[in-house]
Amino acid sequence: MQGKLDKLVVEQGKGVVNVSRYTGRDLLGAVPGASTRLGVWLGLTPASNRVEKALLTLGFEAPKDATPPFRVKFMVDRSGIARELKPQLSVELEDTIYYKVAYDVKPLLADKLGRWHLHKALFYYDMMSPLIIRDLSLVVVYNVENVDARYSFSMLTGGRTLEPGEVTVEYPPFYDYMGGQREASLIIHSPSTEAEFEVVVAGSSPRRITGFESTVLTMSFDYRGSLIPVSVRYLEGKRRYYPRKAVITDLYLLEQLVPKSSLSVSIDHTEFSGGKIKVSISIFNNGESTINNIIVSLMGLGARLARKKIGTLKPGETRNVTFEADLSRMPVRPSRLIVLASGTALGRRVEATGEINF
Repeated sequence: MQGKLDKLVVEQGKGVVNVSRYTGRDLLGAVPGASTRLGVWLGLTPASNRVEKALLTLGFEAPKDATPPFRVKFMVDRSGIARELKPQLSVELEDTIYYKVAYDVKPLLADKLGRWHLHKALFYYDMMSPLIIRDLSLVVVYNVENVDARYSFSMLTGGRTLEPGEVTVEYPPFYDYMGGQREASLIIHSPSTEAEFEVVVAGSSPRRITGFESTVLTMSFDYRGSLIPVSVRYLEGKRRYYPRKAVITDLYLLEQLVPKSSLSVSIDHTEFSGGKIKVSISIFNNGESTINNIIVSLMGLGARLARKKIGTLKPGETRNVTFEADLSRMPVRPSRLIVLASGTALGRRVEATGEINF
């Protein structure tokens, strides 16, 4: 076991925390099989909110004979983050070195993070020593007007290696329970799809994962203390593979106390004639926060038969939707249809469903 996870942020305050992640194994450089340009989508951030903090971490691998800094043009939402990658932490693997770098991107991105929903990272690199982009984490803390939201957040970044049979236990500093939902999340880079790991958060039931090269594991936990042990055990397997070392990175704890976000779907009226159906539906926001980007879909046999955007619903607001669909064109007449309504509230997805049975 080598390397370490260092404290990046530990804080408690008013607002909402949104964390977007990316993991992969993308080869960059002027070598066969590599690309000189890479685009990565970083997920959703609610628009029209005041950004209080924005942090970005990047994990990548490079050959052992390559010397930092690395001449990479790194951009997010068309704003330049860096022209050179100057790693702050590194850990040695069998054939490469895993590097980690963190940026405070609020000065560059606060305005765009408050206007854009979906964010894109771009890399440009044309050197002969290849780089492998492994992970990105974007942490945004923002306030929403007229919404009383609070959070506790702790994040460790860096790189901790594990080999089969080893276990690491991290103790991210955290705050006392304040009544919200608690979750732990970490990134694991596995050397093989044969590798198997067991993760336990504060005495929770063990979670076993296998069959991946990189994964983001998120677990809810009920423990209400401020000392939250997170253990990762790399299980011994019967099959041999190379390389053997796994990397643990970007571990965070989050407790979020936010107004309830909830949708409901009511099937008001259906008409069926000659293989065609007409459905009248009511979508109701029965929560305590505004829900944005609401899309309502009519589904049958796994296919989308109709779709409508209804935009935003404030708490207590209802919107009526009517769908018409020709079921005679389907290869088999379904025995039921599903109405799916989905949107986003405070950076999280909100869904509700209704059924139409024949």
